[in-house]
Amino acid sequence: MSKDWHSGHFCCWQCDESLTGQRYVLRDDHPYCIKCYEQVFANTCDECSKVIGIDSKDLSYKDKHWHEACFLCSKCRVSLVDKQFGSKADKIYCGNCYDAQFASRCDGCGQIFRAATVVSYGVPRAVTRETNRSRLELLRLARSLQTLGLVFFSPLQH
Repeated sequence: MSKDWHSGHFCCWQCDESLTGQRYVLRDDHPYCIKCYEQVFANTCDECSKVIGIDSKDLSYKDKHWHEACFLCSKCRVSLVDKQFGSKADKIYCGNCYDAQFASRCDGCGQIFRAATVVSYGVPRAVTRETNRSRLELLRLARSLQTLGLVFFSPLQH
């Protein structure tokens, strides 16, 4: 702030209380007392519904805000601070709870597909006929994908 004030004129932009000797926040080049700043500008925590004050961290994701202590998995309540998480239906989940509840599972063994572990390509009969690929061409494609580290599943039709 590049303005000079008499001590009696250095006041909160909102309530006009003197800020001389007080903590204050500058916003858009205007000084605010802490109380007014929090009432007017602070976000509300989506978990506890309390104001996230200037002395607290405001963690946000998709226009939602949390206190650091309130940023928890919706299911197991573990802290998500500095951890990967997933969201579904306006709720946030730790990786384990998200996978257990929402991840795709292998039809063969029921195990969860982890990110980047399996890529499956189904080639239905109609697609095989439309593209006029022979069984040999599909097998070559499968081998090419395997050399790239991808797993290939294809229900080849006779």
